[in-house]
Amino acid sequence: IEVSEPDISEVTLEPAIERIAYRRLWKAGLAAAVLAAAANLFVYGAASTVGIPLLVPAPSDPTQMIPMSVLSVIVISVFAAAGATMLLAFFGLPFFRGRLPRPTRILWVTAIVMWFFSLAGPLGLPVSNESKAVMSLMHTVTAVVIVATLTLFGRERQRK
Repeated sequence: IEVSEPDISEVTLEPAIERIAYRRLWKAGLAAAVLAAAANLFVYGAASTVGIPLLVPAPSDPTQMIPMSVLSVIVISVFAAAGATMLLAFFGLPFFRGRLPRPTRILWVTAIVMWFFSLAGPLGLPVSNESKAVMSLMHTVTAVVIVATLTLFGRERQRK
């Protein structure tokens, strides 16, 4: 029995180009906003239940600390989801197809960097360590939920 090695000189490996599902990206962004807000409201409620005060600087006087509002939790979650959705839409533009074959991977990397810098907010506040931990958890929940939702529902399904 003669065994021959396959001729790999003829094989070309081209990276799979991931495409963004623009027709349903807005739905993925909306789902990301709703899920992130719900998850953050859960963390917010849990912190309130166990008595951890979530204090933030007052808009009128940043030296004065006021309790974080439910509305601010929702609004910030929605703005974060909108920003991530627009970023994914941008990374998926035809101009970037050859340069960025996997836009969701770039979104994950960008989100990790932004998450890291976002932690400066809660960690720099003059509040208890428990409050800092809860607000840092909220930033983490926001990043993971939004990017995971956009990754799952914001790209075209691979055809086999």
